[in-house]
Amino acid sequence: MHKLRTILLTGLFGAILVATGGVAAAQGDPVSPPAESSTQAEAPAAPAAGPSDPTESQPEAPPKENLPPGQRNDGPPPEEPILAPEISVQSVCSDNAGSIEVTVTNPSKRGLAYLVDLLPLDGSGPPLQSKDVSFEPGQTKVVTFAVGAGQYRVRAHILNLEDVAETAVDRCGEIGPVDDPIQVFVRCKDGAGLVTIRVFNTAGDSRTFTVSTKDLELPDDVEKVFELGGQEYTVVVDELAAADGTFTVRVVSDGIDHSEKGTVACAPQTTTTTTTTVTTTTTTAAPVPQASAGTSNLASTGAAVGGIGLLGLVALALGGALLLIARRRTAPGSPDKP
Repeated sequence: MHKLRTILLTGLFGAILVATGGVAAAQGDPVSPPAESSTQAEAPAAPAAGPSDPTESQPEAPPKENLPPGQRNDGPPPEEPILAPEISVQSVCSDNAGSIEVTVTNPSKRGLAYLVDLLPLDGSGPPLQSKDVSFEPGQTKVVTFAVGAGQYRVRAHILNLEDVAETAVDRCGEIGPVDDPIQVFVRCKDGAGLVTIRVFNTAGDSRTFTVSTKDLELPDDVEKVFELGGQEYTVVVDELAAADGTFTVRVVSDGIDHSEKGTVACAPQTTTTTTTTVTTTTTTAAPVPQASAGTSNLASTGAAVGGIGLLGLVALALGGALLLIARRRTAPGSPDKP
């Protein structure tokens, strides 16, 4: 009985101490740990405070997106990198004028401004033309340069990042209305013929063409098979020298023969010049002699000449009358004859 009372009193005292310690802890006052009863088992010592073991499982933090904005502590987003432009070029003939269409794409995820330059083919010297173009992220634009015939280099760049392409622009003035898949153009230079052959795909879809120039006396005969996209064309022969004569360019597409004849007549022509000499004879009439006044006492007038003629006629008539009289006297039976 005495032992039971002692146990009950000890338990009641321990409960009072535990309750008192809990109130003190809630109020922030330090409380000394209760003295352990000799009847309680000795508890194992708590591990010393120190850095947590990385191998121990840590409570999983909630995702940042589930936290209020003020508690995320993300900081400013990282800036997107600057990427080099991407370009492709195409030469175009329209209304007898040439141009270069440059398709420029900004692959960056940020807005950028690219400088697009038109240069000579070797890239030497300052740009022939230059355009500064702004792009939104991922945007594509077409930049156009009006040019003459020739070969060019196009460069789009920003900082030290660039993309370069090369192209050639045709002599667009030689291209007339495109009605047939083939055009043959001949021009003369220094007495020699220069032949240019162009093949056009006038259809809307891709076509395959077979071209042969065996009849044309070129340094290298051309015989090739190639494919052209819809509304595209290519220069098969570009100003190659050819002798005078007639030739045929054979072009076949989808089994249809589109051959065309051409003529070269550029050699200098020999010209014969005939010169006719005309001799002209001019006759000048001799002047009528004039009467000389030095051997006559008469004045050199028309009246004096008429008087002399009249006297001559009178003398002639008188001589005739005397002759008649003399013949009558000598006639037989004349009374005057003895």
